[in-house]
Amino acid sequence: MILAGASLLCFGFATIVSTLIAYSDPVNPLGLLLLAIVLFTLAGLFCVLSLTWYLVQWTLSVATMGVRKGRYRLGKWFEEFEEEYSTIRIIGLSTAITPPDPRSPQERAAESLTEVRTRYVDGHLTEREFEEELTTLLEVESEFK
Repeated sequence: MILAGASLLCFGFATIVSTLIAYSDPVNPLGLLLLAIVLFTLAGLFCVLSLTWYLVQWTLSVATMGVRKGRYRLGKWFEEFEEEYSTIRIIGLSTAITPPDPRSPQERAAESLTEVRTRYVDGHLTEREFEEELTTLLEVESEFK
């Protein structure tokens, strides 16, 4: 949009210059001035509107991303809170705030298992920690079967 406004501005300038060059008769300078004012005003308005539109879109995308991150963090906090206090789990605030995971429990367990194996191979887990997490994951997976 900005390029279109700039091209409109250049077109207006080229029109005025070509009019001045093409006519050998005396040209009405007031008419040319009026034409220049109209073309430059239109180009300026077009540029201002396109910049405003870009800023509005950018602001909305930043705000949307902030809301998503905030909902995710708040949902994680509620999950931890519900794990600590089991009576609160009945209300289900964490599921009301964060959208549900579209993956099946088996897919989530398989991804977790792959992640634990990768962390162990990379050396981020000791053998004992790996076995503990593997046992936990296998218990969770057996609950779904």
